[in-house]
Amino acid sequence: MHQEIYLPEGVLLNTERNKKHTATLQSLINAMETNTIIEGRAEMCDSNHNLIVDVNGYRGFIPRNEAAIGIEEGETREIAVISRVGKPVAALVTGVDTETDGEIKLLLSRRKAQQLALKFFLSNLVPGDVIPARVTHLEPFGAFLDIGCGNISLMGIENLSVSRIAHPKNRFEVG
Repeated sequence: MHQEIYLPEGVLLNTERNKKHTATLQSLINAMETNTIIEGRAEMCDSNHNLIVDVNGYRGFIPRNEAAIGIEEGETREIAVISRVGKPVAALVTGVDTETDGEIKLLLSRRKAQQLALKFFLSNLVPGDVIPARVTHLEPFGAFLDIGCGNISLMGIENLSVSRIAHPKNRFEVG
């Protein structure tokens, strides 16, 4: 199983693998042609809720409708985009443009990376599989986990500990 391709956001950012795929314009074009997931850091969200991403020194652009599964359909709230600022984002390179000033602009899709990961999870995971995850949020009823490329899953409090706990913060912390 190739779970290591679909890791929680932030895990790939400083790896040699990500650096290799984002080092040069040609390596980014290769990543685009092979549907390789890369990571960058969201630096800002513009007034139209598009994300501007630093990808190893290149400027990336994630249009609002490509920022998360369900944004365009209204199923995901805008805060899901805005809250990515300052954080790593997993994405696929969907295009490379050259601005009039000669600057390279990468067109990115976080939504497509999420869809690939979700398709993989639904096709390959079976009950009992252990996968890497990162805690994104804690609530009294459970922990929300990034299981890969920003796909969020809820682990109920009853599944967090073999003994009864009053709150997930007794076993976990964000990150």
